[in-house]
Amino acid sequence: LLELEGETRMRKLNINRTHYRNKEAARRWYYDIVRKIHPDTNRDARAVEAMAELTSIYNKMIGNG
Repeated sequence: LLELEGETRMRKLNINRTHYRNKEAARRWYYDIVRKIHPDTNRDARAVEAMAELTSIYNKMIGNG
């Protein structure tokens, strides 16, 4: 999540236009990824930073960013 950018990151994270048009699809996508990277479940040192980046992406999807 932190090492990829642009189209590569979008492909790797399975982000598509539907996520930007459909808030429910964006929400399901977000919570699916949260389960994997949240600092409570992922002990990686950069988990907090990854969560911040994920939240930023999600906010852009739903029009809050």
